[in-house]
Amino acid sequence: MRRAFKTEITRKQRRSDGTVTVEGVRFEVPSAYRTLLSLRLRVARWDLSCVDLVDPRDGRHLAVLLPLDKARRAERVRLRSRPRLATSARPSPPALRPTCAR
Repeated sequence: MRRAFKTEITRKQRRSDGTVTVEGVRFEVPSAYRTLLSLRLRVARWDLSCVDLVDPRDGRHLAVLLPLDKARRAERVRLRSRPRLATSARPSPPALRPTCAR
């Protein structure tokens, strides 16, 4: 019932930290949607505890955006988006043969 009374707005995502601002409140965008430049959101302006991210083509609900947790961001703990290869898993370069000058 709450989703029926929300208004749809379009916002640009901040590329530096993956957030979007609605009514002065900053929301985190899930990492799966960080490549989207423009976001279509459904917002209840009287309740900014969460915002819905919707597909602009068909209006399908994609994710729930939660307000930015400033205390967690202040710890400076960053999550890696891609795991690094272990040093033993990297292929070794081929051995070079000595060349003789004739």
